Amino acid sequence: MKDILKKLREGEITEEEAEREILRRLSGEVEGKAVVDLFRDFRTAVPEVVLGEGKTLEEMGAICLKFLLSRGEVALTRVGEEEVERLKELFEEALEGFERRFNLRYNPRGRVLTVRRLDLAPEALGNVILVTAGTSDIPVAEEARTLLEFYGARAETFYDVGIAGVHRLRPGVEAVERGGYQVALVFAGREGALPTLLSALISIPVIGVPVSSGYGHGGGGEAALSTMLQSCSPIAVVNIDSGYTAAMVAIKILKASRGGVGNVKK
Repeated sequence: MKDILKKLREGEITEEEAEREILRRLSGEVEGKAVVDLFRDFRTAVPEVVLGEGKTLEEMGAICLKFLLSRGEVALTRVGEEEVERLKELFEEALEGFERRFNLRYNPRGRVLTVRRLDLAPEALGNVILVTAGTSDIPVAEEARTLLEFYGARAETFYDVGIAGVHRLRPGVEAVERGGYQVALVFAGREGALPTLLSALISIPVIGVPVSSGYGHGGGGEAALSTMLQSCSPIAVVNIDSGYTAAMVAIKILKASRGGVGNVKK
């Protein structure tokens, strides 16, 4: 909204034009396809992230464009590489000077697309540590890492340090002991014991993320979820494969500890 007020103050637009532009940006309706929550972060400290899964390319494109025109940024999860290429073409057609004005990044492992106008930057929030039990758990962790970094957190990763080789966990524990981290996100499939173990060794909050990397009886993350819910050492737990939820909870913790939200100009 600041850019509208600046244009009004400098006489580039009339009051009527400013009013129309403000109302246009406030409206979250997207061509009868969706009603997006443009200013969710003003209520909840975290913005709406667009879920790509289950949406057509046309729907994803229209929703993302709504965010880019109104907020100057958008994050889209669970989206494939081919879809990203087509979305990029759509953005270039719809937004003049897109490549010059916006930064588009895609994490194929985490399947997350992020786009932000170059004159915007996230507020620096704090530091998060991400730990996975196995290499198979990394895609879910990468979803979380991408969102954390996009919205202003610094994320450090310790991957493939599960309890079958518990000595591998030492560098992560020592990093937390040195200080500077506010939250730990721990991803595990199979029996899902790693979050409990790490919680018993460190002082910062642990968010357990069960991963569907296990198989057989209790596979698909079911046993991991049950184990984490029954943890003796206190942890918070999100749903199976929900790197998104873990990231948003971590961001809320970071913002609550600092009292700051939103984007700032570079």
